[in-house]
Amino acid sequence: MDIEPLHNERYSLRLGEGVFLRHRFSEEIFKKATKAFSHFKEIMDEFGVTRYRAVATSATREARNRDAFVRQVKQKSGIVLEIISAKEESRLGREAVISALGPESPPRCIIDLGGGSLEISVLRDHHVLQGRAAAGGNGAVDDHAGHP
Repeated sequence: MDIEPLHNERYSLRLGEGVFLRHRFSEEIFKKATKAFSHFKEIMDEFGVTRYRAVATSATREARNRDAFVRQVKQKSGIVLEIISAKEESRLGREAVISALGPESPPRCIIDLGGGSLEISVLRDHHVLQGRAAAGGNGAVDDHAGHP
C-alpha cells in the first residue's frame, strides 16, 4: 500500500526527560504533551483523518503515572494513545526504515537510538537475522548524567 504524506510536522516533547530517574512524568510534560496532541488533533481534523494510530513508547512504559498521562491526553485532545511493547516499537521502526528506503535499497543493518534504548538489527531480505537491544538511549543517558 502506497501512502502519500499530506502534511508532515514534528513536535519535540522529550517525554523521557526525568522519567528514567524519577519514573514519572512531570506536570510540565503533561502540559506540553496535551498542547502537542491538541495541535495534532486540529491538523487531523483539518485533513479529515478518521483512522489513526497514536503510540506511546519507552518513556511512557517506564512512567508510573502513564495511565493518568494517557487519560489526560485523551480528555484534552481526543487522541487515544496506545502504549506499545518494546517489540512492537522495534517492528514499527524497522518497517518505517524499510518503507522509506524502498525495495531497491534493502537495509542490511538498522541502528535505532531512542529515548530509553539502543537497538541494532541485522537484516536479510527485510527479515531480522539478529538483533540486540540495550537500555540507555539518549534520554536515559541524559538523565543519569544530570543533563536537563
